[in-house]
Amino acid sequence: MPLTNTLKAQYFNEWMRHFIEAPESFAREFEQVNGFLAEEANGKEPSYGETCAAYMKQITGELCFEVYEPRRVCRRL
Repeated sequence: MPLTNTLKAQYFNEWMRHFIEAPESFAREFEQVNGFLAEEANGKEPSYGETCAAYMKQITGELCFEVYEPRRVCRRL
């Protein structure tokens, strides 16, 4: 299933809900700034994007379950 703009918007809204409900779980994001800058300074592609992509996949899976029952519709995510 393609990640449509509608699904992306739902994903980002869900991300914000997670942040509002448990902001402490995002504390690590602020700590990762120095790691991101260090990786860039060393000419490496920062690994932060990979971490975010995994989280995006998790939330998208949750949304697929809620929006597209039965879940088999989004199983390929």
